[in-house]
Amino acid sequence: MYKEKSLGFLIDESDTVHKYEERGRDKAVSTSQYDKGLQALSSMDRVQQVEVIHGFNDLKSELTDYLKKFAENGKVVREEDIREFFSGMEARKRQRATGPIPYMCK
Repeated sequence: MYKEKSLGFLIDESDTVHKYEERGRDKAVSTSQYDKGLQALSSMDRVQQVEVIHGFNDLKSELTDYLKKFAENGKVVREEDIREFFSGMEARKRQRATGPIPYMCK
């Protein structure tokens, strides 16, 4: 009878509100940035994990210090300011990577 009246969707088990909510929860959880970060970290070995976390902590502390100056002076942070910050970080990173390798052999 439902199919004759083109109302078959009313009895379709995969088309219930519960199923839509379930799919939405699954999709929201699996695609969060936090979960993606955890998945990426879990795919690395222990040394890489420590290096990534160390780099994140450096970024966080340097960015906090940089932005603190704006807050203390009551200035608005502009896109150019953020670009300047990251270009400075990139320059420091390049300098560390290409600098002289310390010789510590005894």
